[in-house]
Amino acid sequence: NLLDLKLPYPFLFAPIGVLGLAHPKGDLELANASKITQTPMIQSNQASFSMEACAEILGNTNRWFQLYFGKSRDLVESLVNRAEISGSKAFLQENYASKVRASCPMGKLHSDVCEHGYVHAQFLQRKTPDKSAERNL
Repeated sequence: NLLDLKLPYPFLFAPIGVLGLAHPKGDLELANASKITQTPMIQSNQASFSMEACAEILGNTNRWFQLYFGKSRDLVESLVNRAEISGSKAFLQENYASKVRASCPMGKLHSDVCEHGYVHAQFLQRKTPDKSAERNL
C-alpha cells in the first residue's frame, strides 16, 4: 500500500520527460503497459504526448502527475486542473523528484535537446541538415 493505494507490485512507472526521443509513441506505449500491468504511471510534465491522450489509454488505471513549478501561476493551475480532470490521483513535485532521480528544468532540457538536433513536435523527429547550402559550394 502506498498513500491508500493498493499496488500489485512495489513500484511505479517513473516520469520520463520527452520519451518521444526514445520511441515516437513512448508515452502512449508506457500508458498501455501501465494499464496492462495495473502499475501506476507518473506522467512527466515534459511528456511528448498530452496527459489527456495518455488518459484515454489508461482508462481507470491509477496515475500521478509530475509537476514542475514555473514562474507562471496560471500555467501551474492549468496543469493541475488538466491533471485532475484526466484522472491523476497524486502529484509528484519537482523538488522531491530531484532528490530521487536526476531532474532538469525545461530551460536546460530545451537547450540540450536543441543542441543535439531534436525538435519538439507532436512526434519528435531528428532535424535533417539543410543540404541546399552544400549544393551552392
